[in-house]
Amino acid sequence: MITDDAALTAAPRGGPLIVEEYDATCVVPPGWTARLDAAQNIVLEKGGAA
Repeated sequence: MITDDAALTAAPRGGPLIVEEYDATCVVPPGWTARLDAAQNIVLEKGGAA
């Protein structure tokens, strides 16, 4: 799945996932999750809930 950070929310999304931004790309491997924190930073967690 390919998305941008606008599609991420505080709810975790499970990998595999590629987050594309104008200045960076973040790869979320299987078994990891990505979510946004209160400051809109991407937070990766291993083994997090999908």
